[in-house]
Amino acid sequence: MSKTEKVSNQHLGNLLSSNQLKEDYFLLRSVLEEGHAGLYAHRNKTEIDTKFEDIFSKLDTSSTLMKFYEIIADFIDFIADGHTSVTVDSKIRDYVKNEIGIFPIKPVFVDRRFYVYKNFSRDESISVGTEILKINDISINEIIEKLLSFVYIDGFGIERKFRSLEKNFSCLFPLIFGVKNNFEIEYRVKETKEIRKAKLDAITINETKAIHEKRFLEDFNAPLNSFTIHSDLKTAILKIGTFNSGKTMAKITGIKKYAEEDKFPSFLKSAFRGFKEEKIEKLILDLRGNGGGRDDYGALLYSYLTENEFQYYDTLYLKKKKFDFFKTTNNKSLNFILKLIKKEETDYGYRIYNPFFMPPLYKTHKKQKDAFEGDVFVLIDGGSFSAACEFCTICHRFQRVKFVGEETRGTYIGNTSGLMASVHLPHSKLIIRIPLF
Repeated sequence: MSKTEKVSNQHLGNLLSSNQLKEDYFLLRSVLEEGHAGLYAHRNKTEIDTKFEDIFSKLDTSSTLMKFYEIIADFIDFIADGHTSVTVDSKIRDYVKNEIGIFPIKPVFVDRRFYVYKNFSRDESISVGTEILKINDISINEIIEKLLSFVYIDGFGIERKFRSLEKNFSCLFPLIFGVKNNFEIEYRVKETKEIRKAKLDAITINETKAIHEKRFLEDFNAPLNSFTIHSDLKTAILKIGTFNSGKTMAKITGIKKYAEEDKFPSFLKSAFRGFKEEKIEKLILDLRGNGGGRDDYGALLYSYLTENEFQYYDTLYLKKKKFDFFKTTNNKSLNFILKLIKKEETDYGYRIYNPFFMPPLYKTHKKQKDAFEGDVFVLIDGGSFSAACEFCTICHRFQRVKFVGEETRGTYIGNTSGLMASVHLPHSKLIIRIPLF
């Protein structure tokens, strides 16, 4: 084991005393009970309390950071809220991604089997579609069972987790199964079905980006959102890869060219004007892999499909007017933001009226001048989440489209999101992300 491997693995193996574990537990519990607006959306209070007590019963002896992380991740998974998450300290994650490296193959899962989707390793003989059977002598089935607890969705359904697991696999695997400078894989050759082994070096995020641009140029150059018109078929394909702005995606991904893309309202205006001019009769709207973003962008998109006026949001709720845990968890600025929002106390908490950062969501939306009136088919998968799922809910409610694909990562009844609070547990340094609306 190299020096860099030892540094990271030793940190994940740090021993925490029973008192330290319990202090982190009490903070976690108090924060969730005080602030999480959807803590009981998918589990009732008795179920959540029982799970809390089960966690506490495991903290009477010292434990490693990794073991505590697994316990908390299992609990976050149990809550069944896709916007709630737990991660290790960002310093550890950054060290793994930027110094040691991650697993160099991006998978696609089919029937719980791991196939190569993108190979970023130096061994280019491992082609797309190759089935990986083992990594570091651990079967893919065992790896999947372990990692699914670290993938969070709204509601229930294991199969809905796989698109997210594909996206996060390269970073998750070394964090959970041990950081290494290289990985030994066992795979089945696609053409001959022969079983072979190979050793692949870990690869840093920057190396991944460089190889992505070189080896997968067409994919790298693909815009966030795009449309194509097939005039001969009277059909158009509209790909909405995100409801985030280009500037936001440039910051998230580090791909600077995204910031130069047309603003979403301008993009939609151009697309639907083109559909009208070409007398398009059928529209395929591709939301696969759309993880959400700005809710008002979802409302804007639907205004190009609607047959009538509509309201996108009815209400948002907060549990409290002001949160005590903000004082001790680096979230003080959020209380200032909450002061600016008009609230009314109800039996369900505090109803929020027209928050200054979401005014378009409460108004009555009108049909756009160039709205599409033909048949609409929406492609969805387990990567469709958050704002994308809210958009799908509106489409289904008004029976405007037909859906094709997999179940999404979200639920039909809405989600808990909006303002997000991040809480750093003092001893384990785990980061808990909590939605407030």
